Amino acid sequence: MADWRDSLSDLAHDLFNIEVNTIVARGITGRKMPSWPHALLDIASVYRRYLLDVVKLDLEPFEEDDADLAARSRDPSTSSLDGGKGADGFVPKTDTVTFSRLRHAAAWALHNPTRGAHPVDDDKREILFRIRRNSDQIKGMLEALAARPDGVNYDDVLNASRSQLSGEGAGAKPIPIPRLASAYLVQIRKMWDIGTDRIVLQTVVQLDGDVINRVKPGFDNPETPLWRAHQKMVAFGTNQWKSIFELLAKLVGSAFKALFSR
Repeated sequence: MADWRDSLSDLAHDLFNIEVNTIVARGITGRKMPSWPHALLDIASVYRRYLLDVVKLDLEPFEEDDADLAARSRDPSTSSLDGGKGADGFVPKTDTVTFSRLRHAAAWALHNPTRGAHPVDDDKREILFRIRRNSDQIKGMLEALAARPDGVNYDDVLNASRSQLSGEGAGAKPIPIPRLASAYLVQIRKMWDIGTDRIVLQTVVQLDGDVINRVKPGFDNPETPLWRAHQKMVAFGTNQWKSIFELLAKLVGSAFKALFSR
């Protein structure tokens, strides 16, 4: 019963606002998000590839056990970190070390925007901020899961590679995936959905009636097909939002109202 109440509470608070993003994507796969540990590995792989191929960083030096890494990320003379080779031995895992490496690599690029032949322009800066912020959030999430919240044992899926999760190899079996709190799943899904794509139009509608529009320079003509598509999605999202509220109100009545007073 407690799990049901907690999940419903998370859902209720998630309904305080809706966010509609229009994205310029580098590629569209059309697949659904996999189980959350595989989604974390997808996120790490996308961030790694962006840092290697787009930002052109050498990721090898970014190890969490380097005590001087934070200071070095602010040192513009550390030119040895520049000039990624497009490949390295970095195999992403569902651990804090993986996301620490990604976080520190993004931080170094942000602190050294005019480095050599690979300057960081505004579009790259936006993605680097996202990588740094999201990697920090995932690190915090993994640390919290290692503490076994609600008595759930996450040890088998933490610090695992893709092949370990999938049970590849002779005699190996796929690792059972434990449940995850809905608040964490919402975070992971958004990171997985957006990846390193550019958000060019964003509308946030809040429960109190405030509406916030954000527009990237160059995409501010409301007569374009992109704008019209965005407006239709805002209308669709708002209608869905209303329908969910009405459904929850019918299902739980006064109990649903009490959740908002927490």
